[in-house]
Amino acid sequence: FSCIKQDKSFPYIYGAMNMGIELSTNEEWILFWGIDDRPYSNEAFFNLIKLMQKSNIGKNKKNNLIICQARYFDLNKNKFKRGSFFAKPNNEMIFLKSSEFQNKLFWGECPPHQSTLFKISSQDFKYSSKYYLAADLDIFVKLSLIKNLNILTLNHKLVKIGHGGVSNKKNLLRFKEVYRIY
Repeated sequence: FSCIKQDKSFPYIYGAMNMGIELSTNEEWILFWGIDDRPYSNEAFFNLIKLMQKSNIGKNKKNNLIICQARYFDLNKNKFKRGSFFAKPNNEMIFLKSSEFQNKLFWGECPPHQSTLFKISSQDFKYSSKYYLAADLDIFVKLSLIKNLNILTLNHKLVKIGHGGVSNKKNLLRFKEVYRIY
């Protein structure tokens, strides 16, 4: 586990994420959190590791996604605002085919990067600098085109995401970017 200070040559949030990708190897799992993201519980990572071991997803050397559940909170009041239910709450774990992942994305289900672990070959994985708010959707659409992509969804609450960030305030810009991606 490591935290990396952002280099100014990688601007904004997606630049920082690209820096993390460049510094990682194809053998490492990557998880992107910002200053307003918190573990859902003290056991969140311990329980995630147990589920990963149970699933055997780590046996594949590359092209893996693990998508957990996230909850949006007002972190000042520790008050729940809304959930992200890409991972279905009634199943412990489900493997998706690339085509199933594409279908979910097409119908507007995009997992938050904060609840997604990536182990992707770096040539297939880079956030676009064309987008300020919707680069997550863009990268997920691109990754969904990888034929041998292994996607595991876990009914596991991993992260509390701070509610009220920039993407909640710039709805028109977000809509325009999403439209361009689709």
